[in-house]
Amino acid sequence: MTTLIISPDITWTSRAQQAFIVQGLPCEVAYNGKDAQLMAYHKKYSYFVLDLDIQNHPALEVCKYLRKTCPQSKLIMTVVSNTKLDEMLLDEKKLLKMGVTQVLFQPEPESIVGAIQDIGQIRKWKNVQETGKPQEPDKDEEIIDSEFSRIKISELFGDALAVFDYYIRLGSNRFVKIIHKGEKPSKDQLTKYESSGTKFLYFLKKDRATFISYQNDLAKEMIKSSSANEGSKVVQAMKSTTDKYFEEVFTVGIQPNLIEEGKSICQNMFDAAKKDQTLSKFVNDLEQFNPAALSHAFLVSFFSALICKDLDWAGKKTVETLALGALFHDIGILQLPPEIQEMDPSQMSAEQFNLYQTHPQLGAEALKSIPGLNVGVIQIVLQHHEKLNGSGYPEGISGHKIYPLAKVVALADAFSYFLKEKELSPIDGLKLFLRNHDNLTWYDPILMKNLIKALK
Repeated sequence: MTTLIISPDITWTSRAQQAFIVQGLPCEVAYNGKDAQLMAYHKKYSYFVLDLDIQNHPALEVCKYLRKTCPQSKLIMTVVSNTKLDEMLLDEKKLLKMGVTQVLFQPEPESIVGAIQDIGQIRKWKNVQETGKPQEPDKDEEIIDSEFSRIKISELFGDALAVFDYYIRLGSNRFVKIIHKGEKPSKDQLTKYESSGTKFLYFLKKDRATFISYQNDLAKEMIKSSSANEGSKVVQAMKSTTDKYFEEVFTVGIQPNLIEEGKSICQNMFDAAKKDQTLSKFVNDLEQFNPAALSHAFLVSFFSALICKDLDWAGKKTVETLALGALFHDIGILQLPPEIQEMDPSQMSAEQFNLYQTHPQLGAEALKSIPGLNVGVIQIVLQHHEKLNGSGYPEGISGHKIYPLAKVVALADAFSYFLKEKELSPIDGLKLFLRNHDNLTWYDPILMKNLIKALK
């Protein structure tokens, strides 16, 4: 987790380096752009702090080099003032598009440590140590309901380390902490709470990004080792992670660290889809798979993974692009009026539906501002309502003019919506879906065959 500070200001850099030492964080220094590029070539850095005034290879050239050679590293750009940006015909938005993680104006050297820690907060759970024997529940506390997020107690992994505190809600604004950070709640302990009538566990919203990251890692390990009878647990874990992911995106926006976690969610889904004994049982378990109880975004991502898992051309990069596009396919709906966001398209007036049909374009425009996001993701979001015969929207394109991965998400989106609307299981829903002749002309027949094969 080493940071490389790149600045010509020796005094400022010395103070910043001292702040890192005080916090016990590794830090190295380069006083010009050329040295910085050489150091980045020979060693892996987690974070770069780049002064816009750097010389001997200008800052923008160094930035471009770092984004190309160290795409996973985070880059903070320090700037004297907006006037400096104006002189260079730049602004903060342009820097973010170039791959800069954060722009800081005239930062105090000591504040750089805090900025690095904020960026890395989502992975901070890795430092949590097991505390040993579980503690007794605390006394109840008065905390505002709106400060909490919740998950079903059945969706929590038993015997896994708690990386933050979990609460039970006693009543309006009243909670009691039952699982402390660092404890390992057993399966028996969770079952006991559930059998006593506790359906949900609550945690503070400030810990939501940590929950996403931690659940991602747990799901990854379970997919590697799970047997068929654990398949439903794996998928439920991915479902709860996806739900909390969108809560976080809706609250704080699409931040670079969330993009990385989104990629992890997508990879887990695809890996699970490839592991037939894990997913096949779950898909065919009609009692557990209830589309009405699952978020639309999760279902679309889930079925996209199933559809593409046997495609010869679906390599790792393709799958990542596809699954991110599936996750974000409806992101443009957030820019529509609240009353339309909550409406079913079938219940909309002609005027409202015309407005609703702009959401693919709105979503694509929103994603263009995300640095480093694959253009294929944007194409999926833009074209996920296009149809093979040209009767879709927003552009009414047809056949080969539709981006191939958008065709996958279009089918997964339509099938997911159909299941939720009809309140059917995937197996029963597929039979009715195929009886509709329009669906056979709207969606790619090869992808339809893959969906059928996956649900057999």
